[in-house]
Amino acid sequence: MRGDFLLLESGLIYDAAGLRVLINERRGNVVLASGPTNSGDEAHLEADADGRLLRQSKSRDDAASLADELTGVSRLTTAALEAMVSYWNARAADTPKMVYEAARGKPDARFCAEN
Repeated sequence: MRGDFLLLESGLIYDAAGLRVLINERRGNVVLASGPTNSGDEAHLEADADGRLLRQSKSRDDAASLADELTGVSRLTTAALEAMVSYWNARAADTPKMVYEAARGKPDARFCAEN
């Protein structure tokens, strides 16, 4: 694989506006977020003042301290993909069905809020 790419969770329908935001984003590693959806399957995101992803949580108890929700759309560099694969490879024996979010939430990941 060469260059940045969009990682889309399957089984979802995406608004073209959100995809355009990521395609036109100048930073390589960006997670598209939304405001509250009350979908029942939210992944809440927390970012610092510079937009760096600090953590994510499926717990509603953390919702007050977390900013937005994961949409299931990310823009990643090949270096980020390689880091995610290495992260999984190092843990595959203990966690063979790891969710990709566990490997993606690293300090260099960026977060772009689209409300």
